[in-house]
Amino acid sequence: MNGLSIRLEKLLSWLTLLTAVAYSLGWLKTYYYFDSFGIPLSSLEFSVTDYLFESWFVLENVVFFSLLCWFVIKLPLWWPITIGIIYFFLPVASHYAFLWPENIVAHFLITYRHTILKFLPFALYLAVFIFDRKSFQHFKELSWPYSTAGLVLFIVIIAAWSVSTAKHFGGFDANRAQMTPDNFLPHVTIHFVPGVSNPDEITKAEELYLIHVTPNRYFIWNHKDFIFGGEKASVNVIVIPKEKVDRIETRKAFHVQPGSLFL
Repeated sequence: MNGLSIRLEKLLSWLTLLTAVAYSLGWLKTYYYFDSFGIPLSSLEFSVTDYLFESWFVLENVVFFSLLCWFVIKLPLWWPITIGIIYFFLPVASHYAFLWPENIVAHFLITYRHTILKFLPFALYLAVFIFDRKSFQHFKELSWPYSTAGLVLFIVIIAAWSVSTAKHFGGFDANRAQMTPDNFLPHVTIHFVPGVSNPDEITKAEELYLIHVTPNRYFIWNHKDFIFGGEKASVNVIVIPKEKVDRIETRKAFHVQPGSLFL
C-alpha cells in the first residue's frame, strides 16, 4: 500500500505541474490575442477550463518541438540542426510575417504555419526511418547522452520556447483575424430592446464583428475605417451589456482555413 500511495502522490504531482504549465501557456496565448484588440483579460470572465483549452495547440507544438530536439540530440548532423533552428524560429517568424503579408515567403508562413509546425518533426523521423534505418535505432535509446548541465539547459530551452510560442500564437491569431475578419469572426447585426438609446455607430454600422461574449456582455468590433497594417490603424471595440440587447444576428462565410491539415 505504501508503494501505491507513493506512486499516486508522484502521479498527482506531475498532473498538478502539467496543469499549471498548461494554464500558464493558455493564459499567455489568450492575453496576447485580446491585447491586440485592446481588451483586458479581467473583463472577459474566463474560467480555468477556458485557459486550459486555449493551451492545447501550444502544448501540442511543445511536444513536437521536444521530439525535434531529441532528433537533433541523437543525430547531431548539420541538416537536422539546420531544420531544428528553422523550427525554433517558426512561431516568431510567422507572427512577424504580418508586417509584410504581400511577401511570398511571409504569405507562405501565414498560410501554412500550422501544417509546418505539426508535420515537420514527423516528416524527419519518417525520412530517417525510410532512408537510414541504422541511425533510426538511436532514437529508441531514451538515455540522456550528455551531462546533467546539458539536461538542465535542454529543459530551459524547451520552457523558454514554450512561453515565447504561446505569446506569438496569440498575436498570430489576432493578426489573422484583423487581416481577414470575414474568415475568422462572425459578422453581426444588433437589435436593442425598445426604449434603449444607442449610438449611430452601432445601429447604422455595417462592419460589426463579434469578438467575445460573456454571460453579461458582448464585445463588438466596429471595423469601419480600419486598415490592417496602417500606421494610424486602431481597433474600435464596443462593449454592450446583454440586458440592452433584444437579439443579435450573426453570419459567417464558409471558409476552409488553408494549412489547417495539409499543404
